[in-house]
Amino acid sequence: MRLAKKYAVPPDLALLYEFLNSLDLRRYVEQGALHSENDELETVSKLENWMRERGLLKPRAKMSEKDHRRILSLRDAMRSFLLLPANRAANATAALRLSECSVDFPLVLQVSRDGRISLRPAPGASEIVRSEGGGGVA
Repeated sequence: MRLAKKYAVPPDLALLYEFLNSLDLRRYVEQGALHSENDELETVSKLENWMRERGLLKPRAKMSEKDHRRILSLRDAMRSFLLLPANRAANATAALRLSECSVDFPLVLQVSRDGRISLRPAPGASEIVRSEGGGGVA
């Protein structure tokens, strides 16, 4: 089961929520079973599968090692930024790092007729993500 469904995350945030939580650093024992750290995007192959499951990767598209590193860097920068105290302006380093990592993933604000706002990959921004993709992360 996807985390966004398990925890009833609003659909507009589900992809972002799952992307940020694709890395689980927790270690604990629950009902006698050890829960170990897990990274759903650990390898290029895992990343491709994760993206295909969410309709973000063209059917025959392949990810490169460089794409994989860039996506992991973006996820790490986003997680680091969100873990900062509420006064994020006090940490210019984290903000700058997030800005630098997100340059490779430009988004366009799209407003529907009913006033719903969403982010979409910028046209031509990536050969990986379908231009009609659902608020893609890459």
